[in-house]
Amino acid sequence: MIRKLVGADNPKLITKVEYSGDIKRALKMGNELLKFARKNPLLGISANQLGIMERVCIATIDGEIRVFINPVIVEKKGRVLSKKEGCLSFPKIRGDIWRANEITISYEQYYKLDKVSVNISEIFTGMNAVVIHHEVDHLDGIRCIDKMMNKTVEK
Repeated sequence: MIRKLVGADNPKLITKVEYSGDIKRALKMGNELLKFARKNPLLGISANQLGIMERVCIATIDGEIRVFINPVIVEKKGRVLSKKEGCLSFPKIRGDIWRANEITISYEQYYKLDKVSVNISEIFTGMNAVVIHHEVDHLDGIRCIDKMMNKTVEK
């Protein structure tokens, strides 16, 4: 069964998702997000958008969907105006948002066979930075519609 998006007024969208310490749950949620992505066109999605309070998201980076467990933005550089940014949780709303042009995130990667966790620090730029920034905002309880300028609502 593929999960559905929670409603736009769901309090899980404005609640910061804490560190996910359960390896099995985090990996399972990553798989749930990937299943959702296979059925829905998207650049990224976070677990709380599907009603699960695990600090896990996926993002399309250079055409490849990647899973990020416990992502945290540790540094932001520069600014870029993300034009007409949208969100699956608010499908009819678009707007401009100032985002970092370069972000460094820290996240965990798990290897199933030996269940070893590796903490990774990685730098993303341009559109990749915008997509990950958007998803980590979700996990931090920050809604893009609250940051938007020049909002438009489609009918």
